[in-house]
Amino acid sequence: MINNQPHTDPIWSASQIYSASGCIEFERAVLSQFQSIISKAHHWAIIDVVGHNYRDYKLVVTDNIISNFEYQKLWPEFWGSYSYDPQYQNNIPTRLFNCFINRTDPIRQSWFYQLVRRKLIDLGSVSFQLDYREPLKSIGFDVKNKDALYQWVFEQGCEIFAEEHESMRSHVPFQNFSGDLDQTMCNSKISLVLETYFDRPDVIAFSEKIFRALQLPRPFLLYCAPGAVAALKSQGFEVYDDMVNHSYDREINDIHRQLKILNELEKFKSIVYTNELLLKFERRAAHNRQLLRQLRDDWPNKLKKVVEKIAEHK
Repeated sequence: MINNQPHTDPIWSASQIYSASGCIEFERAVLSQFQSIISKAHHWAIIDVVGHNYRDYKLVVTDNIISNFEYQKLWPEFWGSYSYDPQYQNNIPTRLFNCFINRTDPIRQSWFYQLVRRKLIDLGSVSFQLDYREPLKSIGFDVKNKDALYQWVFEQGCEIFAEEHESMRSHVPFQNFSGDLDQTMCNSKISLVLETYFDRPDVIAFSEKIFRALQLPRPFLLYCAPGAVAALKSQGFEVYDDMVNHSYDREINDIHRQLKILNELEKFKSIVYTNELLLKFERRAAHNRQLLRQLRDDWPNKLKKVVEKIAEHK
């Protein structure tokens, strides 16, 4: 997704992947190229169709979306835009997990409540920034009013978490760690990754969130559309499936998938990390980084092939 606005919130500022990979600049350059190509080809088209009705377009070009409709795909080579060399200390972790929640909606807010309900929140490095993209002037408040936003989202289907809601009211926006995200993840036994497009069962789409986790030496749990972990594994990424039971990846129901992930997270309380295990994880992260570097190197050839396909499209 292209976002031309500057990123000044603490989570973006603390994330190495944006500056170290140049992924934002890479995506903007690709968007510019394809706007020109598609315009010359006289096709109606769109790059990245999450949130849109792709059937309205004669041609779909996507950097990310894995689905069964006809389109010109830029992935997996485009994923190389997230390739970088993270800087971190690979020490024995002191926290159980990490979970970074920037935006809110009923499902994201339910994750925050679940961490409170299960008494996990103080065991992890957690942020819940209460950001919201859409204006809510029609219902009488500005999204900058975090207290009102917190209450409004609660009333959109989170009422079963009334106790957790009240107990955390004076603590949101919430963040119980400091420092950059990469080191915070390495200070944890496992990363809980809430992908951007978890609520689209008809597509699988990835963002910097999972590609950051893949390049760091820690297992992860991925809340995304069903089949997302399998899709990554099919492209050669190491997903730690000897450490993590990713059977949740086959669960269609969003809530059931959430509960299965939380149950798997709790199992890591009893897992002891050793220096030997950390070395094993480091080799896996190095494999994933090398794979993304190769995909980035393969990008020019992929671009050429996609341009040729667009020219042939009727």
